[in-house]
Amino acid sequence: MATLVLGAGIGAGAVLALGGGAPTGAKAGYPVEEQPCPPPTANPRPSLRAPAAGAARTAGEPPSWVGRVTSGQEILSGSDVVLPVLSPVTEGDALVVTVMLTSSCPGPVTVTDTQGDTFRIVGDETDTARHRTLVLAAFDAHPLGTADSLHATYPHASKYHIAVDEFRGIRAAVGTAGAHGETGGTAFSTGSTRLDCEAGDLMVGAVGTNTGSAPTFTAEWTALPMLQLSSYRLTTAYRVVPAAQTCAATGTTTAQWAAAAVVFR
Repeated sequence: MATLVLGAGIGAGAVLALGGGAPTGAKAGYPVEEQPCPPPTANPRPSLRAPAAGAARTAGEPPSWVGRVTSGQEILSGSDVVLPVLSPVTEGDALVVTVMLTSSCPGPVTVTDTQGDTFRIVGDETDTARHRTLVLAAFDAHPLGTADSLHATYPHASKYHIAVDEFRGIRAAVGTAGAHGETGGTAFSTGSTRLDCEAGDLMVGAVGTNTGSAPTFTAEWTALPMLQLSSYRLTTAYRVVPAAQTCAATGTTTAQWAAAAVVFR
């Protein structure tokens, strides 16, 4: 596969390399959003697991967001991207990757880093326009410095948005929910799928949207920096759950949307 080397991406984070690619049977001269998908491939199911032994939460130390490690977005057909680490990662923390792929297809999405951390899909939702929103996570990460990078691969897409955030105090993803809706509504919610939370759990929500208003999470959520290309937006937010309850990622938007919510513990 040919690799295009770029000096910088659009928005936060320089993009070091981007691979091209098109599905089998691609139609010459047609934009990516009008290209056929290859023969159907099931999306990998989110990988959830119980917290590791010895990972009990310490009273008075709730999970916390440390910072944004890197991010990037690009209007360019391709199937992989390499993002440099812009903020060093502390050993033992968790890395949560949120992704929006535009005019994409079903199939595997992977993230790796130069220190060998294992990322698993923990949330995955696609809307009717083939815009796909995902959450991936790696726990007990190795230390990463600015000489390190992350590599994401995915089925072909006309645009990508990828954000990587560092969190402290979580050891596993224990629940996930997703939903999508059409342009012209007033709200988004993953509440159609029951998602149970315990006191002190961390929730991460990701919403990929096109056209309409920018998503706004409800007041109990803390919004992280949004990634935007034209009318396409990836909005990520988190909250620490104060008491046992049924949880959902909820908010307002008039855009077409696909949302994924993940509970970490």
